[in-house]
Amino acid sequence: MLRTMKPPAARYIRGYQELLTLGVAFYPIRRDKSPALAGSLDREATTDPEKIRFWADRGLRNFALRILMGSPLVVIDTEHQFKHPGQLGPDGEMALYDLLEAHDISLPQCPMVQTGSDGFHRYVLAPKWQPIRSAVSLWPGIDILGAGSNVILPGSRESALYTELRAFQACPIPEAPEFVRLNRQTQRAARPDRPHHSLRSSAWNHSSQRVRRLMFCCSLPYRSELMAVAARCWWCRRDRMPGPSPSFNRSPIRLHLRSPALRT
Repeated sequence: MLRTMKPPAARYIRGYQELLTLGVAFYPIRRDKSPALAGSLDREATTDPEKIRFWADRGLRNFALRILMGSPLVVIDTEHQFKHPGQLGPDGEMALYDLLEAHDISLPQCPMVQTGSDGFHRYVLAPKWQPIRSAVSLWPGIDILGAGSNVILPGSRESALYTELRAFQACPIPEAPEFVRLNRQTQRAARPDRPHHSLRSSAWNHSSQRVRRLMFCCSLPYRSELMAVAARCWWCRRDRMPGPSPSFNRSPIRLHLRSPALRT
């Protein structure tokens, strides 16, 4: 009795082998780009070839990928100026070329896909020391799709077929450190009032250690009152202090510790 060979998952998902090790997962979609699944994408999307074949056998042949947290994959999405019928939008390709020329950088040869609306997807990698965030319209007509984003894969059909212009098999996905660095600088400049998370958390940790030491030296009835004073000092000082690293104002705590109530 002959045993029928099951087709590989790469038959239904182009670039499956190349994307498999980059921290992504796959899921089927409908013609309107919505997921053809119920539930959370982070839970339902998969790299399991058996599950992908199960979806394909039931007529789900349009696929997208979910870029998971920690993945180095970045997709540069440039939009066509006539993406929306009857409305002229920015030309993402022209904006990308102008951006690269203005900063004297270049993109390496990378897999490239033409979308159903005549835009383009370029697949690159961010270096490990330069994590990247997703950003919509960071530049006119250009979206940066990183961790937490969804990307329709070639071979899928929306308003038109997503077509590989430079295949994954013919061109390995390269790193683009110069473009990633430019993207990070632009995102940071777009949010000047937002402090850096690491500096902010380190300032809070350093101050909370001092508060714990003060609380240890105080008697039990005054610890809750001291903690309330500490919290009030922290939030007031943080709102007044500009810059990335808010400092902790401990002067009201010193005055509170010198109060006659603590001496008795």
